[in-house]
Amino acid sequence: ANIDICSSTKGFGLGLSTANELVELNLGIMGVKSDLGEGTTFTFTIPKNEPPEVAKRFLGLLNRDNIGFLTLLTCQFDDDYDQGSEEEAEGLLRRLIRGNYLHFRVAPGRWVILVPEPASEVEIFVDRAYRERELVNVNRPIGPLPRIRYTVDKSWVDHRSHQTEILMHL
Repeated sequence: ANIDICSSTKGFGLGLSTANELVELNLGIMGVKSDLGEGTTFTFTIPKNEPPEVAKRFLGLLNRDNIGFLTLLTCQFDDDYDQGSEEEAEGLLRRLIRGNYLHFRVAPGRWVILVPEPASEVEIFVDRAYRERELVNVNRPIGPLPRIRYTVDKSWVDHRSHQTEILMHL
């Protein structure tokens, strides 16, 4: 017997919800177009790796969720480094960064992190980053990672009126 899977299997209706969540996690936008008798088309866009555009979408999500706090954190190597060290440091940052932080490599050996928390919370992150670097260095056979300097460049209780200033740092 030939059974049509589409008409014989009921779903839970989670596909669109899951797709929307994945698009949002990537700072994308979903769209829908429906024509009676023709069907419905769902589309999505995600930003290219262009820091200002990605940051604008990130700030838009913070606005939507009514999150006002924002701290701008710069991370930069203090010493000379090689390409392998830079990639390993990037990996360390990715492991340390919480899901609601946004980071960019803005130049070789230099990153900017947008943290939707007050500066006092960022200091906890920085302390943890220094400890994690030391733990990595204990087992790193080719010597220690270069020291990374963390600087709180700016912190706002309400970032909404500072978008231009924030984007200038990227």
